[in-house]
Amino acid sequence: MPCIYILILNWNGHTDTIECLESLLKIDYPYYRIVLIDNGSEKDSFDIILNWCDIINLRYISYDKAAAIVGGTAAGEAEIKGLKGNECIIIIANEENIGFAAGNNIGIDYASKKGAGYVLLLNNDTVVQKDFLLPMVDKLLSEESVKAVTGQIRYFEPDDIIWNCGGNISALGRINYLYPSANIKTVPQEGSETVTFISGCALLFDYRATGKLTERFFYGEEDVEFAMRLKKSGYKMACCFNSVIYHKVGRSIDKTSLQTIGKVYIFYLNRFINFKDYFPYLKWQLWRIFYLFYIMFLITVKYKQPLNKAVYTGRRLLADSSRLNRVSKEFFMNAISMF
Repeated sequence: MPCIYILILNWNGHTDTIECLESLLKIDYPYYRIVLIDNGSEKDSFDIILNWCDIINLRYISYDKAAAIVGGTAAGEAEIKGLKGNECIIIIANEENIGFAAGNNIGIDYASKKGAGYVLLLNNDTVVQKDFLLPMVDKLLSEESVKAVTGQIRYFEPDDIIWNCGGNISALGRINYLYPSANIKTVPQEGSETVTFISGCALLFDYRATGKLTERFFYGEEDVEFAMRLKKSGYKMACCFNSVIYHKVGRSIDKTSLQTIGKVYIFYLNRFINFKDYFPYLKWQLWRIFYLFYIMFLITVKYKQPLNKAVYTGRRLLADSSRLNRVSKEFFMNAISMF
């Protein structure tokens, strides 16, 4: 069986992160390593995780970003050699919040240096069933064309309702989730289904074939670009229904305290820029205009903002998506402050 490197990105979320780690220490898959990437958390939050490791006698080695990328120090690796997956964790400490994609890519680089079989991205606000991993690994091993899989992702509360089981990206770029908000009694509990989109919340993939996450977007969109890239390369994705993960939906996003219209603007700016690479030019132009009417409706009707604010947002989206090919952290922070 391949060794799975499980990557968890933490940013001031020690309570959720510890609960996620506790569930991972109980899984029945025999070969895995947990890699916790801390994205510049406050010292108190980070220290709480280290203290928890000490309390339960969980061995850990900690690297800064540079040491992790080159594979870690010989002394550090010697400390965990021969230990099982539930006996130790690797911690990589970033000096600042560099975003979801860039943070996880450091973990992927580390896993690659260590010869990982596959890599699993797992949100820190998830809890897993102990047998969740083997069905996904089996799917990757049994079907050569499948390079990425997810599980049946349920809400943490209520835990009998589906968040999603992956989904499909329509011709117009809309993501249609599989079994959204369905009761688990109406969802298959065995087997798998082909999908064309998997959330970065729980994503197991063959990193050698797929490559890493794009770092063009500081906040969001990396999983959509990942799915579009795999589809373009002819690779398949799948959901394994007998792999169950519980997700505390919205916990990590809520901590950003973004203004509502700012979130709408960033979401669609990311999408417009991303699809510029995957749609023919004329289709992209017409598609943007089509979505602008929907966005303006969303701002004025759902969020009850004045028409002039909707028009301003639409004009910014057209101009910025035409001239930009990425949304950096600096641009993200400046743009949010303007709404």
